[in-house]
Amino acid sequence: MPASVYPAAPQTARRDLAIGLVVSLMIFVGAPVLSTWLKSGPPKPPPKDVIPHIEMVMPKIEPDEEPRHAEVVDLMERLRRSLAQGGRTPGGPPHAAVFERVGIVQARQLQTRRRWTRRSGDELAGGPGDWRVIDEANDERTVRDLDFRASHEPLGGDRWRRTGTYCAWQVSGKLVIRTMEGRAVAHAGDWIVEGHRGQRWPVTDEQFRRTYKLKINPD
Repeated sequence: MPASVYPAAPQTARRDLAIGLVVSLMIFVGAPVLSTWLKSGPPKPPPKDVIPHIEMVMPKIEPDEEPRHAEVVDLMERLRRSLAQGGRTPGGPPHAAVFERVGIVQARQLQTRRRWTRRSGDELAGGPGDWRVIDEANDERTVRDLDFRASHEPLGGDRWRRTGTYCAWQVSGKLVIRTMEGRAVAHAGDWIVEGHRGQRWPVTDEQFRRTYKLKINPD
C-alpha cells in the first residue's frame, strides 16, 4: 500500500455542524423550547453501546402541524446524535477510504476487568464479557462482545480470523479520541478506523499496514 498522510478533519467543521443544527432548531421551535430541551448540558460518556438520553420537551402539536412536527423531531434527533458523538460527522473526512481487515488473532472472553496499554502508552481497559485479542505481532487490545462477534470468524480453539470492511483515514497531527475502552491519542501518521455503529479508534501506521488492506471495489 503506498504511503500517504492526510490532513486531519478541521475542528471547525464539527463546531459548524452543531451550530447549524441549533440555529435551525431555534427557527423551528423557538429558543425557549430548545433551551429547555438542552438544559441537561453536554451528554455524559455513554455506557458501552448506549447513546446518552437528552430530554426533549415538545409543545402540543395540532393536527395541521404534524408535518412540521415530524421535521422538528428529525432535526432534534440529528442534533442529539451529533452531540453524543462529540459533534463529529459519521464516515470521516472526504479522503477516508474503505479497507478490509486481514490476519489471524488469538482471543478469549474476559471474566474480569482487564487493563492494557497501547504501544503509544495509552492505558485502556476492557470489562467482563469483552474479548482480549492478541494479534500476530503480539499487540493486545480488548473488543466489546457485539463488535468482536461481528468482525471475527472462529477457526477453532482460541484462534479467529479478522473479517469485515471499515472506513479509515490517516491523520497528520495529534488527535485525542474517546474510544469504547477509554481515552486514546492518535499521532501524525496514525490511522483512525470507524466501526459500523460510529465508534472510532486509532491504529498506528505499522499496525494498520499489517492488519488492513485497501478494498479496491467498495460496495
